[in-house]
Amino acid sequence: MKIVQFTTGPLRVNSYLIFKEGAKDAVLVDAGGSIDKIRQIANQNGVQIKHLLLTHGHFDHVGAVRELQKEGVLVYLHENDLRKVQTDECLCGFPNFKIENFTPDVLLNGGEKLTLCGIDFQVLHTPGHTSGCVCYITDNAIFSGDTLFCGSFGRTDLGDGDIKVLANSIINKLFKLEQDYLVYPGHEESTTIEFEKERNPIFYYV
Repeated sequence: MKIVQFTTGPLRVNSYLIFKEGAKDAVLVDAGGSIDKIRQIANQNGVQIKHLLLTHGHFDHVGAVRELQKEGVLVYLHENDLRKVQTDECLCGFPNFKIENFTPDVLLNGGEKLTLCGIDFQVLHTPGHTSGCVCYITDNAIFSGDTLFCGSFGRTDLGDGDIKVLANSIINKLFKLEQDYLVYPGHEESTTIEFEKERNPIFYYV
């Protein structure tokens, strides 16, 4: 499996192109904007994006969704964040940045096991940054969105964020996983579960 990391949109969200070596179809995690860049990265790797896994519904992670949907890409989002992407609850207040509201093709509940482009994904519901945040687990990797960062975690002062709920998601879900996964977050650099269990300040909020 190959993972290509690049940034999209005005807040430099990490997007991840995931595909099997030699495959022609790919999965994308989060699409903050920069549709031309997304197309360029896919073309450079010789793949076509078939599925888009959204970690949550904030504007900086969904800016290119409608353009991708128009190209036939299937979009996945947790049901608790549906209202965000259909109203201004996506927090689209960034100057000169507008998104087109959309309806996901697949609404998630958490706990699903998906096989997309020949790759198995597990959906883990990790509310706290938003009530509909999810992480996607595959092989030795977790795509954590704005739930868990390197040495930090997602802010909880926006909309339906809740620091206690987020602490529970990280400590009692992510940190209880048996494997030391590589963590690919929604912003900044990657980390590992074991590193965060030792150093992440989320424990102060239990």
